[in-house]
Amino acid sequence: MGTFKDSGDRQQFSTGAVRDASRAKGRFDLLPPFALALVACIFEDGSLKYAARNWEGGIPVGRFVDSAMRHLEKYQAGLRDEPHLSMAAWNVLCALWTACMVRLGLRDAALFDLPNHIGNEPAQPLSPYEEMRLEKFLGRPLPAPKPTEDNAS
Repeated sequence: MGTFKDSGDRQQFSTGAVRDASRAKGRFDLLPPFALALVACIFEDGSLKYAARNWEGGIPVGRFVDSAMRHLEKYQAGLRDEPHLSMAAWNVLCALWTACMVRLGLRDAALFDLPNHIGNEPAQPLSPYEEMRLEKFLGRPLPAPKPTEDNAS
């Protein structure tokens, strides 16, 4: 039998029950249910049109961002011919997942294809905040970033 991870912090309930504290683990209970249900439908429809998990095969982050922005613009313009908000959210989630996978070294670094418009160094897939939160979620440090052609010495 394995062991449970333990933060050392406890939360005691009015019933007397005790659990490990949930602070700094993300508040999954605050995710918006209707919005998630609608985005899940986009995942379902995509699995029927292409294949389940087709998007995990390797689509550049820039393509997801482009599509998300286009869907947001169409929604903002008043178009309701497609579920533009749901499709924008789908693209943002897939871009974030791809950026995480690139940062973890589990997908080709070429999938993070966005330029750095504010400096000379290559753009990073995740912010320091996202890296810190990903480390907490995984319960381990992230691997060292792999050198790219732009930053290889």
